[in-house]
Amino acid sequence: MDTASLGALAALANSLTWALASTTYARAARLRGAAPVALSRSLLALPAYLAWAALSTGIGGFAALGARGLGWLALSTIGSYTVGDALFFAAARRLGASRALAIASVYPLWTTLLGVAFVGERLGALRGVGVALCVLGVIALVAPRGSGGERSQSGARGAGLAMALGASALWALNGLAIREGALGASLPAVNATRHLFAVIALGAVVAIDRARRPPEGRGPLLPVDVWPMLLPMVLLDGVVGSSLFVYSFTHADLAVAATLNSLAPLFAVPIALATGDERWSAARLAAVASTVGGVALLVGGVR
Repeated sequence: MDTASLGALAALANSLTWALASTTYARAARLRGAAPVALSRSLLALPAYLAWAALSTGIGGFAALGARGLGWLALSTIGSYTVGDALFFAAARRLGASRALAIASVYPLWTTLLGVAFVGERLGALRGVGVALCVLGVIALVAPRGSGGERSQSGARGAGLAMALGASALWALNGLAIREGALGASLPAVNATRHLFAVIALGAVVAIDRARRPPEGRGPLLPVDVWPMLLPMVLLDGVVGSSLFVYSFTHADLAVAATLNSLAPLFAVPIALATGDERWSAARLAAVASTVGGVALLVGGVR
């Protein structure tokens, strides 16, 4: 199997790890907010990557990044862990999580265009249709159903729409930044750097938020009883998943990597069905069929 195919498989596997971990992250975020959970994830993942980098490449792995690589990885952190995610959560408060995710899920389209415009990637008609089918399928899977779902006022909807589109643009930029920042560098050095930048940025966000609270409202970063369920998910997603994520963007085309990394809802649906949280419907079946068909076209066109 060639490296492009391995990159595509890594992206699919990362979607599965995110589908499994995101439910735990969401439960923890309801207790303290998204930033403390994201900070905890990076604080736990960073030592693992530092140890991996020390054992594999030593300081040379970080030296290979250079100023260019560091700049791209800083941009990646802005696009993913900090500003991009902050815009998404702000949009979710105004539109509801499902609507915000449905809008932001168009980001593989922007990543594909970035790959064509700046990296010189060739898309082709079949792979273009594959990207479109995957995006439409994901949007259908996460879109709210019925008229009694999440509601928002018209003013909030306009702001929420702009924020969700902004999040999708920054998530797309993250893919390009990973691709460019990781050139010639080792995977553990790349992810250690990303998580270090995330710790700095998210630590500042959390510190500012805590400073605004009265002393009795500050408390620990996360409740003690959250850590037993969070630790396995950080190992699964923050270490294994992040490694698969970076590998996919450095070994597969941006169109393939971004689209297949966005398919967590495809895996979340069977999980929800197995636990009784969801029921099959014709619309859901069509969304799954669209997504799977898009994956087939994308992977079939991997060079």
